Amino acid sequence: MKLTARRWGTEQLLELPACEDRRVIEAQRILAELRSMSYIARPNLFPLIIRKQLTLSLAHGHTPSSPLVLVSYGVLLVISGDRAGAQRFGEVALALTERAGFREARPETLFLYLNFIRHWRHPVRDGLVQIREAITTALNQGDQEYAGFLITVLLSQSFWAGSPLSEIDALARSLIPQIRSQPVPSTLSQALHQLCLNLLGRSEDPMLVAGESGYDEREIVPAARREGDEVTLSVAADVTQGLHFWSGDYAGAVSVTDEVMQHLAGTTGTTGLQLVHMVSALSHIHAAPNDRATKKAVRDSLSLHRKWAAGAPANYAAPCALVEGSWARARRRYLEAEQFLDKAIELAEEHQLPLIAALAHEEAATLYADTGRTRLHEHMLRTAYQRWLALVVLLRPASVARRYPG
Repeated sequence: MKLTARRWGTEQLLELPACEDRRVIEAQRILAELRSMSYIARPNLFPLIIRKQLTLSLAHGHTPSSPLVLVSYGVLLVISGDRAGAQRFGEVALALTERAGFREARPETLFLYLNFIRHWRHPVRDGLVQIREAITTALNQGDQEYAGFLITVLLSQSFWAGSPLSEIDALARSLIPQIRSQPVPSTLSQALHQLCLNLLGRSEDPMLVAGESGYDEREIVPAARREGDEVTLSVAADVTQGLHFWSGDYAGAVSVTDEVMQHLAGTTGTTGLQLVHMVSALSHIHAAPNDRATKKAVRDSLSLHRKWAAGAPANYAAPCALVEGSWARARRRYLEAEQFLDKAIELAEEHQLPLIAALAHEEAATLYADTGRTRLHEHMLRTAYQRWLALVVLLRPASVARRYPG
């Protein structure tokens, strides 16, 4: 299928004739519904359905769901590693939605493009405004379902980009009430909101993902298991892992990594996939630097980060350098570690990635403590502490203070 698709240029795809076969139009409508359901509950069926839809489109022409066929094929190309091809199909799909006969598909097309495709080539931070505009478009068209999924993307990518947690809290409070009628995106958005609330120190039990957002992992996770909802299970596991990691509990993050990896299909292609692999590697390095599992986690993480950094350096070069530097420090390759961590700090500052910058300063403080350079250790630690406070990740500074008293 990839070879077949490559023979179709951008203009050829845009200029396909309108399909006039009612049977094909109806088949595409049914397949579109199955595709959406398969992503939530049966991800292994997702590629098969998309390939069938693309074959029908190329053979019979455009139907109203054609933008979704093309952007979904772009998602498949992301998964297979062809991120340049993914961008092309995503952009063709968006161009189609500007035409009168395809505008109904625009909210879902935007969701798939912004969640799975765009960030592999373009800076995440620069896309946040586009996501907000997409939410407005979806709400104006009465598409609450994909407005809801876009809200989840906005909260997730805002966290990734290092927006202060107080701002994400305000976003969640203003947007989630508008999609209460949509149970799946509401639940996903509430999970991310609750992560922020916990890190803000606004939960009775800081390690229990439950509270004022309305999300309660004790109810949501068992229900998702019963229903086979892989996306909800994936987000729940990622949030739990992230809560432990961002609060400084590395051993706790390691303890849930197997659960995260078990449900990784629900995160594939998103910015969350990068966070999962970075968090897994760094948590293992700190909790158990000499374990075989740590070597595997770091090897897997670096293999992916190096590819991602080559394709989207503005997003992934700094995290890649951070993992490289942390791993070099754990193996006592101190000169190499210092070079990588300096690079991570420089790249994080250049590309405005405050979460990565805070982590890199903290890792550098650990390096300088290990090598007996007290003044540099204190400077880096003070800078990291201030960065966490600016991000309003209030559980992290408390953890730093406990690990480095005085």
